[in-house]
Amino acid sequence: MRISDWPYFELLVARHRVTPLVVQALTVSKVAVPNRLMESARQITRQTLNIIAASIRLAKGFEQNGIKTVALKGPALSQRLYGVPTQREMHDCDLLVAPDDFMAARALLEDQGFVAVGAPAANASAQVIRTWMGQQKDVYLIDAAGELVVELHHRLRPNAAILTGLGVRNATETVSLGAHPMRFFDNRDLFAYLAAHGTEHLWFRLKWVADLQVLLGKFDQRSIETLYQHACALGVGRSSRIALALTRQLYGQPLPPTMEAAIADDPQVDRWLNACHLAMFAPAERSLLQVAQDRVRMLSFEDNAEFRSVEVANWWHDWRLESRIPLPKSLNVLYRPLRLLDVMVRNGHKLLLGSSP
Repeated sequence: MRISDWPYFELLVARHRVTPLVVQALTVSKVAVPNRLMESARQITRQTLNIIAASIRLAKGFEQNGIKTVALKGPALSQRLYGVPTQREMHDCDLLVAPDDFMAARALLEDQGFVAVGAPAANASAQVIRTWMGQQKDVYLIDAAGELVVELHHRLRPNAAILTGLGVRNATETVSLGAHPMRFFDNRDLFAYLAAHGTEHLWFRLKWVADLQVLLGKFDQRSIETLYQHACALGVGRSSRIALALTRQLYGQPLPPTMEAAIADDPQVDRWLNACHLAMFAPAERSLLQVAQDRVRMLSFEDNAEFRSVEVANWWHDWRLESRIPLPKSLNVLYRPLRLLDVMVRNGHKLLLGSSP
């Protein structure tokens, strides 16, 4: 293995958050690892150990208050896929709770000094809270020292029409972090979740593709087809076809003939794959036009009328607007023109100037 441009290589590694995986691959290939990359790997390991400790502490605290949690991604996924909890690079602690427990879980974190970012105040009106939870799957909370971010989920995807019913009660397996068992999804639910998560974000981090490939590597072709059928039942068939096509392109993952046919018969797969390839190497800054294109593209995320209906409905609601201008339920229809006017006022100049939002 020869790498001619190490600075660019290290930039890509950081961009895709695959430092631990790359350092391991270089070491196995007997390639000398640059000091900067090795030091970065050590820093990531230290950060991951802190996240593991926080995940265990928070899960125990929730359990003591009668709140069940499920570990999402992070060290639990690393343990499941790679056999060690520090192989995936991570920057926050992801936990899923039941919707009915969400506000109580958030309150417990805020009592410990965490501050919610980009969310209504805990004492906001019930209507604003409902609107926000209808559009958002989680809340980011940062501890007082600014060192730990908790991503607290009440469902798995922003659009409630997919992965419906997949929640805390479905997490029938456990993954041990240290000596503490964390609730975790079985492989069928895990595949559906990873496929939907990666596709929604255009797989712009190679880390997610690597995770999926490691999971698929544990199954034969018949079992992969079973994973796919389960994902279809959860409403993420197209996401799964895109995910499988991507692993075939990047890793040469063999797929059963029925899967090859399903991918070939879906005209949207190639369009999404092209968008994914662009996103993998796109700059972090995105123009307002690109953001608008992403929103329109989401209408073809799944071939599901309910999904599209929820997606369009969410365009017309903004909890910030409804917080500023509270209206009685009978006048909620007025939020549509108000939302359009609000977007034009706040973002019109950005569109004209072509600047990033």
